Amino acid sequence: MRTMLSVLFLVLAMNFTSSQEAWTLKKDMDGIRIYTRSVAGEDIKEYKAVTWVDAPMEAVIQELLTAPDYLNSPLPDVSYLVSENSNSEYVFYLKKELPWPIRDRDVVTSLKIAHRDQQHCKLILKASPDRLPESKGILRVKELMGHWLLETTAEGKTKVVQQLFFDPEGTLPDFLVNSLLVRGPYQTFSDLKRSVSR
Repeated sequence: MRTMLSVLFLVLAMNFTSSQEAWTLKKDMDGIRIYTRSVAGEDIKEYKAVTWVDAPMEAVIQELLTAPDYLNSPLPDVSYLVSENSNSEYVFYLKKELPWPIRDRDVVTSLKIAHRDQQHCKLILKASPDRLPESKGILRVKELMGHWLLETTAEGKTKVVQQLFFDPEGTLPDFLVNSLLVRGPYQTFSDLKRSVSR
């Protein structure tokens, strides 16, 4: 989960849609592919990141769900587990301190295991802004939607796909937001590969 949520604020963008725009490959390096596409009615694009890790699917799932328990005074850039329940839903919190004059942001994200078997797993992401009280001076991300798709390959590796779109709230230059759609996911997937690969 640490690697999953770190991308949310590196990207600083998004709001999921079923747009049928074609994906455009923006980066293909070190076995990581990053695609973006336009979203109807939005200036901000969504992204899709794809890689293959030399680890079983269960190890990837464990990494995505691992985070320290939430604290009343959370540190920035640390993903915290707020709660989990018997319906395979996990709630996480992350605060990001941004350089002046940009206001700091935070996000409360629900991650739900929608499907899981021996070969495949789908985890749904959505904003859950009302799960925690808002903090003074920090903008709360209210719109976020996406998913992780995991698939065991014939070689025993795991194909990992993340698709995400969210609205960072407030005023940020669209060109800046869209420029981060490649850098953020690439760093997240690089970290994930280092964390779980055999």
